Amino acid sequence: MSRSLDRASSVLYIFAMKTRLSLSGLALVVTYFAALTATGSGGSPGAGAALSVVTVVCFGWFIFEEIRCLRILDELQRRIQLEALAVAFPLSILLVVALGLAERQVTLSQGDLSYRHLWPFFVMFYFLGLAISRRRYR
Repeated sequence: MSRSLDRASSVLYIFAMKTRLSLSGLALVVTYFAALTATGSGGSPGAGAALSVVTVVCFGWFIFEEIRCLRILDELQRRIQLEALAVAFPLSILLVVALGLAERQVTLSQGDLSYRHLWPFFVMFYFLGLAISRRRYR
């Protein structure tokens, strides 16, 4: 009987962890787009700054929940995550270095290549690394 309770409680625990991770991710996305709207609409600078701070706090919450979820993974899943980061991090540095060197030669448009345009590439590099790593351990 206790074994089935342990299994049920661990399933509920994992569900709660994933729910908190999903909620923190949703809060991050909502506050990010709200901050983009507030800072780009010519509204109150205070509101845009406040929403930007709230977005950073939500991002911190998301990172905290992500780390909590990583701690309950088995050894193989942890290795897959590590290898995904091992691909994403150097690619991210490569992108920043390449853009930095290109910017020394030509003036890059801030509307097309500012810091706010780089983070989607970092996320894309992570998912590329995740796909490579999962394929390797399939």
